[in-house]
Amino acid sequence: MTSIQHFFSGRIRLVGLFAALLLVCTGCFDIKEEITLQKNGSGTYVMSVDMTGLMSMMESMGGGATEGVPDPMHAMDSTMEVQAEAMRGLKGVSKVSHKREGYVITYSYDFENFDALNEASELNNAGGGMGTESFTQGVKYNWTSKSFERVTPDIQALLGEQDEETKSAMDMMKMFLGEAKFTLIYHLPGPAKKVSSKTAQISGDKRTVTQEMKLLDMMEGNESGDLKISFKAR
Repeated sequence: MTSIQHFFSGRIRLVGLFAALLLVCTGCFDIKEEITLQKNGSGTYVMSVDMTGLMSMMESMGGGATEGVPDPMHAMDSTMEVQAEAMRGLKGVSKVSHKREGYVITYSYDFENFDALNEASELNNAGGGMGTESFTQGVKYNWTSKSFERVTPDIQALLGEQDEETKSAMDMMKMFLGEAKFTLIYHLPGPAKKVSSKTAQISGDKRTVTQEMKLLDMMEGNESGDLKISFKAR
């Protein structure tokens, strides 16, 4: 069983508990990846999950704690604490932190080069992270003095042959993903010259590129997180 299959099969019980709620609360969470790049290839990585919609809906239906249903915020926060500790042991990674503000959980770290960034990314996916593995599994980052690239594998290839439990978990996830979004934000060391995606947005000063995708489209293989940016070296 691949790690991404393990992600789905291992969460099927929890997914089932929330399925009824999430069916009337589609698009209740959003994931954001934000990287600030320096001209020497170092930078800062930030990943956040905003569960405001989900938790607000739970509270309106009688509170966040329901007998037999785990508190998703507590579970995610605990996982993040373990993940942050593992990150702190990586060479080239520093200033690792995680925090919870309201219903938004964020972790961040500085990386001194792209080898460190890729190693941290691999550790996050292997260790569970914040439940984002199904959308970040196998992601690699490439860098030159004039370009940045995010490369993602084919999610269907990652899934491989699926057993019935995995298929069932995926079907449940697809039902409640709704309008949930994955947003990529990259702050560049020089003005952007070209981006590979037609839907990516370049800021007025050309120093920030934003790509927004629906998680459901990513899950079904209709959208990928591949993005290559060419920029003017400073």
